[in-house]
Amino acid sequence: MMTCLSSCSGDREPVFSEFVDIPSSGWDAPLYCDFATARRDSAMFADSARRYDVILVVRHTEAYPFADLYLSLASVPEAELPSERRIVLAKEGGTRVGINAHGIYTVADTIAREIALPQLFNLKVSQAMRRDALEGIVNVGVVILPSLHRAK
Repeated sequence: MMTCLSSCSGDREPVFSEFVDIPSSGWDAPLYCDFATARRDSAMFADSARRYDVILVVRHTEAYPFADLYLSLASVPEAELPSERRIVLAKEGGTRVGINAHGIYTVADTIAREIALPQLFNLKVSQAMRRDALEGIVNVGVVILPSLHRAK
């Protein structure tokens, strides 16, 4: 489930890659990260036969107080994506998961493989934890890669 972003992408170039910084005061429950592909290119997903892999990336520090991060996902128009996702950020015993670069850990999770995306795709990601201000999350990103296979 968890993989390094570079290993899951292989030689494929992302068609979309964007990160949203989380305020240092914490990620408030009502705050969502908005990933609107149409801002960059309204025709990005015009080819309905094309398939994509969608990767969610979370960068966090040891200040994050939990082992898991629960996220709510909402896509407009609706896409073949889960409405929520659990991402493991630490193993049992507290050892952080992900690639460590100067105390910031990066975890990448492929949330969908080989799916069609609507032309004006917009994904909103919010934290679904039981805490209003969630510390230790640095930023959240979405990377969309062309799938290795085309629809038949």
